[in-house]
Amino acid sequence: MFTRWTISNFKSIREPVTLDLAPLTIFSGINSSGKSTLVQSLLMVAQSFISVVDDEALVLNGRFLHLGRLQDILHYGYGNQPMEIGFDWLPADEVRKPESLVIHVDALIEKENSRSFIGQRTPEERPYISQAKLAFAPIWQIREEDKFRMQVLEVHANNFNKTINADHMPLDLRDQVRNGIFNYRIVRPDSKHLVQDSRLEIAQGAALTNIIPTRLLVGVDAELAQLQADADWIIDLLDRLSSRPKPNPTESVTDTYLSPYISELFRLAANASQQLGKETEAFRHNIVVSPGRKTRGWVLRQLTSRLHSSFDLRRLRQHLASAQSEFLRDKALKSFDKSILTYEERLLPPEFLTPVNQIQRVFSEQIYYLGPLRDDPRVIYAQPPLSEQFSVGLKGEYTAAKLYEYGELVVDYPVPPEQNFFGHYRTERGRLIDGVILWLRRMGLVDAVSAEETPKIGFRLTVNSPGLKMPLDLTSVGVGISQVLPTLVLSLLTPLDSVLIFEQPELHLHPKVQSVLGDFLLAISLMGKQCLVETHSEHLINRLRRRIVESREKTVLPRLRIYFAEKEGTVSHFHQVKPNEFGSILEWPTGFFDEAENEAAIILKLQMEKRRQLKNQKQPSQGKEP
Repeated sequence: MFTRWTISNFKSIREPVTLDLAPLTIFSGINSSGKSTLVQSLLMVAQSFISVVDDEALVLNGRFLHLGRLQDILHYGYGNQPMEIGFDWLPADEVRKPESLVIHVDALIEKENSRSFIGQRTPEERPYISQAKLAFAPIWQIREEDKFRMQVLEVHANNFNKTINADHMPLDLRDQVRNGIFNYRIVRPDSKHLVQDSRLEIAQGAALTNIIPTRLLVGVDAELAQLQADADWIIDLLDRLSSRPKPNPTESVTDTYLSPYISELFRLAANASQQLGKETEAFRHNIVVSPGRKTRGWVLRQLTSRLHSSFDLRRLRQHLASAQSEFLRDKALKSFDKSILTYEERLLPPEFLTPVNQIQRVFSEQIYYLGPLRDDPRVIYAQPPLSEQFSVGLKGEYTAAKLYEYGELVVDYPVPPEQNFFGHYRTERGRLIDGVILWLRRMGLVDAVSAEETPKIGFRLTVNSPGLKMPLDLTSVGVGISQVLPTLVLSLLTPLDSVLIFEQPELHLHPKVQSVLGDFLLAISLMGKQCLVETHSEHLINRLRRRIVESREKTVLPRLRIYFAEKEGTVSHFHQVKPNEFGSILEWPTGFFDEAENEAAIILKLQMEKRRQLKNQKQPSQGKEP
């Protein structure tokens, strides 16, 4: 689940806002205060992760919402500042562990100074593919028992693609580099942590999949790599020769005995001698071959004379390995000559790729959103696209199809409490349709609901209302059932670890139904699904406050966060509303569901004044003589 969310320079949010999130997090506030803005920032990041246009850092118009252009969402007059996005993700299997693993991601999105282009057309004809550019994106894995062990990857936007030699790379990779795909400079960690051997390789740049880096452009000193491979082969050869059984003293040492090794050794030694150059004279001398002795016979005599003493071979091997290590260490201290590097594409090392893959999986498979505007009641509902496995649609338009497809699916669903609540909701295992009907009955809306397919047309929802024996479609009953049904189906259908985002789920619902909905959302969050809810419902929040008081085991309060948004001028601010264990809010923000109390106080005051006026009007008439 998300445990932290940070956003800045996004619509009415100017300075960085960081909120701690809980399994059930409530956002409230008057209209246009910024609560929906916070939800939109999360949806923007989510659709950026799942977008197939992976060379566009930030997807403003995608699956969940359409935000327009970058300048449309930056805070007013704050367009030259970067947009900051950050979050902590806690895997569900780590939630209850004291040594929790937290994946931390931060990103700065800034306006591009120069446009990125695609294609091979002239600059005037090439369309720009993005209006936003990633400034940096670290990924941290932090375990509480070892907070200093972090895997950090940070990249900065950089036009380095104009400085490297693209001729020394495959054609498809060359095109990506020229188009700026790898145009991100690695800042942290040092590049040696990202390559197999930092003495031979350097991580030149990173490519992003949407917001976070996933691939590396690695420059390799090919000649030095070949030299090291040759030296390693010779060292390995000496190891094998020193461990071979000694030849019988009565037998002569022949080429046949050494041929599997000597010819290759001579070739490698001669090749190394030609490549090393003047600065590596000592290293050259220690690869057996020295000036004036480049004949196979000399190599043969040197090795055959040492075959009777494995100690000499081991000493030669150690001397050679020491010289090789010293040479490569000195070489690594010098800057890489980019003109001789060859380039290849690689994935991130596993310690970095693992959290990247996990975050991508979270956003592509575990985020579900139900918007504030529900689909109108219909007789026939449409067939959803294949990509929408569990989603009921942004407006609940696929609820009928999902109820038909998964109605018989066996799931765990919470049971509403009859009277006493001690901090837990009892769960039962049964059909999805049974769980939906159970909560619809508790809300007092309908006795039953069913879905059927109408071939080649769509799906039909029918309900049985109390007192009626014939089923009715949703156009013939109150609008409330069509509003709450998508929330119930989506919440019960999605798997554990899902993040459910609801905007105004109480829309068109009676206060009693809103209170029961508060129970339902709390029960879903206690089961292991995170619910982020933007609401105007005082009744929903009051039901949560009641459950805090009733909970004897303090299971509700630690799993609940309530935020109140308000706007000063053009800037939104968020205040955490903190109920205590008795459900009381000690620091009640002005405007946080105080209208009812204010109205009641005003009514009481006016009643008292009116009674006083009426009493004063009657007193003079009672004092006159008849």
